Amino acid sequence: MGFSTISSGRTCSAGCLGVDNRQVLPPFMPVGRGSDGVFGFTLRAATAGGSLGHLPWILPHLPPGSRRLEPEEMWRDPGRIRISDVLKTLIIGCAPGNSDVYSGLRLIADALSCAASLNSRSFEALVRAGYYRQVSETLLSLEYMMQVSSDAGDHWKGDLQKYLQLHRNSLGSHNSLVVADAGCPEESFEVLRKRLAEFGDLLAWWPTMVSVARCRAASA
Repeated sequence: MGFSTISSGRTCSAGCLGVDNRQVLPPFMPVGRGSDGVFGFTLRAATAGGSLGHLPWILPHLPPGSRRLEPEEMWRDPGRIRISDVLKTLIIGCAPGNSDVYSGLRLIADALSCAASLNSRSFEALVRAGYYRQVSETLLSLEYMMQVSSDAGDHWKGDLQKYLQLHRNSLGSHNSLVVADAGCPEESFEVLRKRLAEFGDLLAWWPTMVSVARCRAASA
C-alpha cells in the first residue's frame, strides 16, 4: 500500500508541510494531538479542486528528549480515542468539496455545533458510531495489508493478528469509550463536547478573521 505522488485524499502530516494560502484555508485545531489530520479532513470537505503533493523526501523526527513506547502499549484498551478522531468522523460526514470555501466551513461548523448540542445519551451514541466506523475501516486496511504481505516475518504477522483480534473484540464490546486527551475519564465526554463546539465556532468565524487580518496587513 502506498500513496500517489499527486492525490485528492485527506492524509496530512504537518511535520514538513507547505500550503497554497492564496485562498482561505481552514485553521488547525488549536488543542489536542492529531491536528494535522483534522486539517486534512477539513480541507478536503470544505474546498473543491485542490490536490495534495507527496514529495520523495524524508524529514527525520528527532525530538530533544528520548521517547519510548513500551511493547504492552500496543495492547492497551482499544476503546481509547482522541478528540481528533471524533472530529474526523464528524467532518467526513459533511458534503465533500464545496466550491465555496466559506459555505464549506460553515457546513462543517454547523455539523459540529449540532453534535455538541445533543443530550448526553445521543452524544455518546454518535461518538460510538463514529468509533465503530473508524475501527471497521482500520480493520479492512490491516487485513488487506496482511494479504499482500505474505513474505513478512512471523513476528510481524503474529502481532498484527493479535492487534486485529483486539479491535474485532472491541466492536462487540459495550464498554465505555475514553477520550484520552480530554482530561479525567469521568469528564472526558463533556470536555469533548466543549472542544467540538469551540472548533465549530472557530470555523464559522475563520473567514472573517482571515479577511480582517489581511486588510490590516495591507494597510500597515
